[in-house]
Amino acid sequence: MARVIDFYNFLDSICPFSLQEDWDNSGLLVGDKNKEVTRAAVVLDITEDAVQYASQVGAELIISHHPVIFKAKRELLKGDAVYTLAQNSMSAICAHTNLDCAGGGVNDVLALKEADCSVAMASGSEAAAQSAQVVLLDSDFSRMPEVVFEGRRVVNNIQRSASLFL
Repeated sequence: MARVIDFYNFLDSICPFSLQEDWDNSGLLVGDKNKEVTRAAVVLDITEDAVQYASQVGAELIISHHPVIFKAKRELLKGDAVYTLAQNSMSAICAHTNLDCAGGGVNDVLALKEADCSVAMASGSEAAAQSAQVVLLDSDFSRMPEVVFEGRRVVNNIQRSASLFL
């Protein structure tokens, strides 16, 4: 049976918690690392509604992008997501800036989507490959000049062909 620590270790292997910014609060923020997990919920933000839903479906763990505890809390009252997590013996793992900074993570995907011509390596993450316009199948950046030359040749041919019809 999987435990909370198994989910933590998996996340740490793909987006190391050591990559998080100094001001961030990623990691296991609530719960018991040795608790068995039969069902997990994945959310962007751990809100009171998200915790209530996860509890209703029997999740013992919530994994989120944004930290459920970001700044020091002076009180934990009913209606606070952290209070409800503890009340339901649920754990929370948050992967924020470590997920942003990891290779193939949020920052890479956003950059690839915004680039005029985005390039990814086939050996990289699936998300990066899906977002890129060009994927280097042999993962060899030394071939980039050839790729750029071929791309320019194709664009020039299209422009020449189109000019014949105008």
